[in-house]
Amino acid sequence: MLERGLAYRKKSRVNWCPKCCTVLANEQVINGGYCCGMKTRWWSTRDRTVVLKTTAYAEQLLDDLKELEGDGRSASS
Repeated sequence: MLERGLAYRKKSRVNWCPKCCTVLANEQVINGGYCCGMKTRWWSTRDRTVVLKTTAYAEQLLDDLKELEGDGRSASS
């Protein structure tokens, strides 16, 4: 995706969990500052991240989604 220009690297502020040793999505930070997996305090830091340019390929994603919706298969089957 980087080579095709659909993503780029930049330094961003991220939510870091030292116990999980991973970056947390905002939705994974619960109860005012705890990691949802380990229930440990996380901290905010700057790190090199990859950002997806979803608007660059949004039409293709929507078109492909329409094809999937009509194929009669279900995720639960």
